Amino acid sequence: MFLRQSAQLSCVSLVLLAVSWAIAAEQEIIYSDSGVCSKAVSWGHPRVKRQTIQRQSGFTNDEKMAILQRHNDLRAKEGSSNMRRMHWDSALEVLAQSYSEKCDFKHSPLSYRTNVLDFKYIGENIYAGTATFDPLTPVQLWWDEYTFYDFNTRRCTGVCGHYTQVVWDKSFALGCGFHYCKNLTGAPNFNRGYNVVCHYGPGGNIAGLKPYLKGEACTACPKETAFCVNGLCASTGE
Repeated sequence: MFLRQSAQLSCVSLVLLAVSWAIAAEQEIIYSDSGVCSKAVSWGHPRVKRQTIQRQSGFTNDEKMAILQRHNDLRAKEGSSNMRRMHWDSALEVLAQSYSEKCDFKHSPLSYRTNVLDFKYIGENIYAGTATFDPLTPVQLWWDEYTFYDFNTRRCTGVCGHYTQVVWDKSFALGCGFHYCKNLTGAPNFNRGYNVVCHYGPGGNIAGLKPYLKGEACTACPKETAFCVNGLCASTGE
């Protein structure tokens, strides 16, 4: 059984956007079932700061490789025996970029991500932010949800579905896009900012399963991965 990213592994209702937050530097981090938001704040009360916009849409090649590397670095930290090494997928990127340009901070319909691009199901993580944009911030904030997840019981004490998708063992294809939205709907307490979408193939967060097997790196790799690269199961040695 496949679960929508916005519905799985969370102990909170979908109607609750702000379930927890942390003030770090000058950003308010808001975790929700829909995604993760970071809002620029002043030292008194939260307020939207003026944007520092370098580009309106789309990651550069260097940014794509940095996002991919951050995913693989975080996946390698998990202590998994069967974790796949991810590669960048241009088709998933196109799908993610297209959805980011809709400027609607909510997960895409399941039909948008089912039986497409040779995948039965595509996973999705989303992020919206008003602070100066760093392409690696969304990835790190998604992974930071590990603090809410108990691996042994598969239970959450908050929101953790974005984390489990980042580290889902069988997800090996990654494509992301972003768009600066002057009219962003669905985000808590702000209506303009960066809308980031990452798509994962095949999608994770399957009901009843743990995200990966614990154990020595590359000791339980799937047969289609003949190499071990930096502690991850890989189909090539590069």
